[in-house]
Amino acid sequence: RVDYQPAIIGGMPANIKVLRIVSSGDSLYLLDGNTSTVLRASYTAQGYVLDADFQCFPNTPSQVGPLLDILPGSSNSEPPADILALDPKGNLLYCSSDSMPSHQTLQPPAARSFAALQAFTQDFNYLYVLDPPANAVWVYPANNLSQEPRLYFDEYTPPMQDTIDLATASD
Repeated sequence: RVDYQPAIIGGMPANIKVLRIVSSGDSLYLLDGNTSTVLRASYTAQGYVLDADFQCFPNTPSQVGPLLDILPGSSNSEPPADILALDPKGNLLYCSSDSMPSHQTLQPPAARSFAALQAFTQDFNYLYVLDPPANAVWVYPANNLSQEPRLYFDEYTPPMQDTIDLATASD
């Protein structure tokens, strides 16, 4: 039998709807679909404790829409971030424990805008963005997100209208 234990000391507020969970170091990041906020829980000897001081939400509502996916950030990213969040229009939110969130808009493909982004992932050198209505996975060099993306699939593109997520593994 599996002995399930609450991970968050004191539990989660009842109004939280967790869409995504990312583990990074000794922290858990949880994307709340109701408030479009990323919560951070830090590990202690008793379990995880919600960090009331961590702020990761669209602070510019007219520019950044509801968040739909999160990824671990990096101290090497520009700007440095603990966590990255994405909205359906290609806005990236950079969140750190020691600063207010900042954002950057991904360069859309030539002569069009994103249809409706669904998810994103990264590997060492690239950021991959899933756009099911456009039947596309857009690829950005990780060090230049303002560059126009290229399509991941070139000869044959499988139907992706029902795709909900993507992942990378090495090459």
